[in-house]
Amino acid sequence: MSRNIRLEGGENYSLSTLFSGDNDKIVIPDLQRDYCWGNEDVNLVGPFIDSLMELDKSQNLTMGLIYGYYDELCPNHLQLCDGQQRLTTLFLTIGVLNRLTQGRYETLLMSQYEQQEDDYEPYLLYSIRESSLYFISDLVSHYFLQIDEKDKGLKSISDIVSCPWYLNSYRTDPTVMSIVSAIMTIEEKFRDTSLEILLELGDFISGIEEGLPHIDFLYYDMKNRHNGEETFVVINTTGEPLTANQNLKPVIIEQYRDTVDCIEDKWEEMETWFWQHRDKAEKTHTSDEGMSEFLRCVRLYYADSVDDYVNSIENKDKFPYKTISFKQIYELFNAYRRIYELNYTERNDSNLNYNNKNNQGRYTTEQLYSILPTLRYVMRFATVTDNDIKRFYHVFFSVSKYQNVNNGKTKDGKTDVPVMRAMKVVDDMIDKDVLCLRASSKLNEQEKSKLSFIWNNLENREFAEMSIISAENIVLFDRRIKTVLGWCDNSIERLNFYTKRIKTLWWGNCCNNIDPLRRALLTCQWDLYPIPVENKSHKTLGWEWSQWFTFFTKNDMLVKEFLESDLSIDDRIKQFDDTNNPYYSIVKEEKYLEDSLWKNLYDYGNIIILMEKERAQADYCIFMNGIPYPKHELGGGWKTPWRWGNLLFCNHTHYDLTIDYLFDEANGYRVLIWSGKNKSLIPFKRLSEVQSYGFEKCDKGTEGWISQCISDVHEAKALTVKVAKWVDSVDN
Repeated sequence: MSRNIRLEGGENYSLSTLFSGDNDKIVIPDLQRDYCWGNEDVNLVGPFIDSLMELDKSQNLTMGLIYGYYDELCPNHLQLCDGQQRLTTLFLTIGVLNRLTQGRYETLLMSQYEQQEDDYEPYLLYSIRESSLYFISDLVSHYFLQIDEKDKGLKSISDIVSCPWYLNSYRTDPTVMSIVSAIMTIEEKFRDTSLEILLELGDFISGIEEGLPHIDFLYYDMKNRHNGEETFVVINTTGEPLTANQNLKPVIIEQYRDTVDCIEDKWEEMETWFWQHRDKAEKTHTSDEGMSEFLRCVRLYYADSVDDYVNSIENKDKFPYKTISFKQIYELFNAYRRIYELNYTERNDSNLNYNNKNNQGRYTTEQLYSILPTLRYVMRFATVTDNDIKRFYHVFFSVSKYQNVNNGKTKDGKTDVPVMRAMKVVDDMIDKDVLCLRASSKLNEQEKSKLSFIWNNLENREFAEMSIISAENIVLFDRRIKTVLGWCDNSIERLNFYTKRIKTLWWGNCCNNIDPLRRALLTCQWDLYPIPVENKSHKTLGWEWSQWFTFFTKNDMLVKEFLESDLSIDDRIKQFDDTNNPYYSIVKEEKYLEDSLWKNLYDYGNIIILMEKERAQADYCIFMNGIPYPKHELGGGWKTPWRWGNLLFCNHTHYDLTIDYLFDEANGYRVLIWSGKNKSLIPFKRLSEVQSYGFEKCDKGTEGWISQCISDVHEAKALTVKVAKWVDSVDN
């Protein structure tokens, strides 16, 4: 009795099963194109063999789908619709390995029944034309198996062209020529490979050893030739193999055909929707991108563990269609479609869009933090309205804008997935109104403060929500308005007042210049303005929005009073008359802040260094007790002054001279000029002549001259400038 194998749709099969049975065959039907992987202009065989040799052979590997059907006339012959190129290349590889391993894989090339009782037909039949069909049979018999003794002398595939069985028709058959070229490539790849490695590779490819790891293929039954021809048209009119979604479609349909009504129509409904919502600007001609990303969302949504979620992020393994049913996919699609089609613009939220150009068509973690909890919300509460959905989405969209929602590690080293925690928030909701989260321990204080504000204004809920949205979109808050809400005593009118005032001062003038605001804030003399910069020694008068946010939260009640004051910005500057304030000149003269590009400074009490940027290598201006000492004011021969302790110093660029400008709170100011700091420079021989300016010689360890104490800051500065310019004017 003959032994036959008939493949079942939705099952995985190794090559040792595909190429087996007494009278079973895999037929490349006449509707298929020629074998082309061996062609020089295609050259896919070499990389394919390289990838096979590099595979991890410690576990099973599914190489994809093969599509086919059984014909009533030949019930044991599988008519192949897709998978021709891969299966043919693997069949040829097994043939070469069989020659190199003394016949270990001959049972995968031709059955014993064919060799002993029939007409030597191999397991793979090329029926695209008569010459291709005969050649495969001759190739297996005379080369891979070498059944005839006279063929034992064949050393390589190049020798077959001189054999009597190599017909003239083979020389012009494109499939034959491509197969010969492919075998030459395979033989070259295996030329210096040890027998041990060849056997390891052959066993893994073939699955000949039962129970050991191997490659396999998932089979999809096309039922008949008509369906097979349709699939062939899809593949060959696009010039591409079936995509991952096209591969998954028949598998899922096959799995759930008997339990889901109209499953083909429902899958078509999903594909049509994603086609309609594709990114037309990018000229995307298929629905595959959106469908693929939706299916990734499905996997993430149903992940039952952190590890499962992390693996699903990158789609590292095939879609778990046996554990996630089509019913679950379709229900989630309806929820996804609903939240996607809503208009969120009135809330200034980004609408759902899988065509994220910065992420190659995939949702970012930030976007998933909004989308997946909202899907959970819609799935859990059947009666939610469109407004309910938008309100819920808005909460998590806001959190994702200012809170780190990327995966990380907990203190005990475990993986933390904020998106999964966000979905669990939905599970704990006591009703569908998002306001129930105002007391949730799993929602941050920023969002709870907003929900509480709305709760206390339920009679004007829409007005309260829109007022919050207006405040959230002040860029310096980045949606974190808990501080502002704390000033309002649940009054919508007060919230709108502060929102308008802040927008006017920080945003309304921002396109031009908010330096007047910075100067006005200096007149307030607050401890936390200028603003300390985290992990830096300098401070800022406010440059980045995050720095302004720090300013608001650290000085909240003082800022509140500032906003409520009737005193204008200009009036604050005009009325400021504290000449002893180290910021006096910066407040009074706008040019200094204009020259500071990034509004950074160093604050040393009575000495302020206003920076052009951040580092001292850039330009800067020093203020001592409010008096400016800008660059080159001492003269062209001197460097810009710098601070050391409670003094300013300045080195000459040519002479070995230094001027120190000393401040003594008890006695006033003194000017010291001395040599010896930069001995590589030219000595200044006429230093003693500084006596004419009232200087006295002092003990500096080197030559040094010092002035008398001067009480007036302007007089002390004038003396410093006069002496500095005298040095540049004399002939040394």
